[in-house]
Amino acid sequence: MSNEATTAIRRSGGLMLTLVVWLAAQPAYRPGTALPVCDADNGGLTLPAGFCALVVADQVGAPRHLVVAPNGDLFVARANGPLLALRDTTSDGKADVRETIGESGTGVALGPGVLYISTQSTVYRFALRAGQLRPVGAPDVIVNDLPTGGHSARNLALADDGKTLFVNVGSRSNSCQVADRALESPGRDPCPELATRAAIWRFDADRRGQTMTDGTRYAGGITQRRGPRGRPGRPAVGHAARP
Repeated sequence: MSNEATTAIRRSGGLMLTLVVWLAAQPAYRPGTALPVCDADNGGLTLPAGFCALVVADQVGAPRHLVVAPNGDLFVARANGPLLALRDTTSDGKADVRETIGESGTGVALGPGVLYISTQSTVYRFALRAGQLRPVGAPDVIVNDLPTGGHSARNLALADDGKTLFVNVGSRSNSCQVADRALESPGRDPCPELATRAAIWRFDADRRGQTMTDGTRYAGGITQRRGPRGRPGRPAVGHAARP
């Protein structure tokens, strides 16, 4: 899905997933099928020439991060409900099958035979057969006891070789003030929360029962626009950049 972007937007008090399709030199949406027909109003989006959009799924809650399987299935991490798995069985671009998996959270990553999801404190790994929408059996706990409170983002990215898992741990506060979010409260320097927050940690993607001390602080000082949420549809990251 390298030339497609999937975006969550707010509409009529709910949320919907909108598929934005690049029409120029676009490969088939799914092997052996044509591209789906875009919505006449582009799902409520204003798009530049050469693009169109359609609503894949409406009323999906509060999506935070998603990945796309090779067969086109979508796995959507939601802040207010279990992970949502979506499938289009009619090749019209609309998800007509929905399943829920695990708990609410902000992170999801997909690798060969595995699906990772995160809550504020824990990263789980499910066994997922190729082409299947639901995992097999109970999940393994890959990382637990992540610090909670403050910013809840625990976005995930899996290295291309599937051996390394990157976990974004959101900050405890906005700017490490003595009194968080209080007018004219001074900042603390050095900031004590940087030891365990506001950065990306690197973990062994296969090892169960890890904690923060087993991981490595990989990168910090990254803004949201350049952080893990900047490439929500990419199932693997092999060249994570340091600031």
